[in-house]
Amino acid sequence: AALAVSTLLLALHTQRTSNVKADTRRVFNDFFRVVDLDNNSSCACSARVLQAYALFEMKNGNQVFSLMLMKRAVDMDERLKPVLEWWQFREARSKSASYSLRFQPRPYRQSHLNSNT
Repeated sequence: AALAVSTLLLALHTQRTSNVKADTRRVFNDFFRVVDLDNNSSCACSARVLQAYALFEMKNGNQVFSLMLMKRAVDMDERLKPVLEWWQFREARSKSASYSLRFQPRPYRQSHLNSNT
C-alpha cells in the first residue's frame, strides 16, 4: 500500500512539474515493474494506481489504451466499475469497437498468393 501511495503522489508531482509526459509514464511503469499484477490481482491499491494511469492516458488522448488499463483495474477492484460509464470511456469503447472492425484480417485471394498470375 505504501508503494502505491508513493507512486500516486510522485505521478501527480511529475504531471505538475514536468513538461515531458514520458516522465509520468515512467513513474507508472516503474510501479508495475515492481508489482506483479497477475499475482496481486486482489490488491485494491494496485487497481487504484492502474486507474490513475488510465486517467492520465485518457487525458493525453490515448483513449483505447486508457480503456484497456481501466478494464484491468476493474477486474482487480469491482468498485471502480462506475468509471467505465464516464463519457470518455463510453467514447473509447466505441472507438475500440470501430478499430477492431477496421483491422480484422482479410482473407487472401488465390491471385495474391500466386505471383505468376
